[in-house]
Amino acid sequence: MKNILIFSVLFFSTAVLGQMSTHVPIEAYRPVKPNEPGYDEYTAGTAKFLAGREREGIRLFQEAAQKGYKPAFRKLGDIFRNRRTPALRPQAEQYYLQAAQQGDTLAMHALADMYMEDNNLPQALEYHLKLAPTFPSIWAHIGDIYTRMGEPKKAAEAYAKFQEVHTQYHWHR
Repeated sequence: MKNILIFSVLFFSTAVLGQMSTHVPIEAYRPVKPNEPGYDEYTAGTAKFLAGREREGIRLFQEAAQKGYKPAFRKLGDIFRNRRTPALRPQAEQYYLQAAQQGDTLAMHALADMYMEDNNLPQALEYHLKLAPTFPSIWAHIGDIYTRMGEPKKAAEAYAKFQEVHTQYHWHR
């Protein structure tokens, strides 16, 4: 029974990771090495944050970011974005921008979505277009943006690209 369970977990993990790699580069999910500066602060910040000690967690995430620990920038962006407080949105944007400058495509995706939430359509479009080569399914979002901007022809082109990409991947079969 134990061997069957292990096989099932490995098979499922392989299948899921194989699916993720068609949408998001697998590098985005790989953990950063524990010996990098800021790792300890990030890990401690996660523990504090999950234990309900949010201020301490945020302080530790900020320390990790000051040491250049890449995941800390996206984490801080997520924290400030998810608080839904308009005064904190600029902080979220700054952290996402810093993460995006370091090549964090998931942070760039979150930034693009935040711009959509804020109805900042030109910025949302800019970042979604940057993501299109990495996240081909993002063309549906691009079509939505063009629709909201009142550009139906460009929206139709984006939806057509999405449909083309959509039929190439396994989930359509």
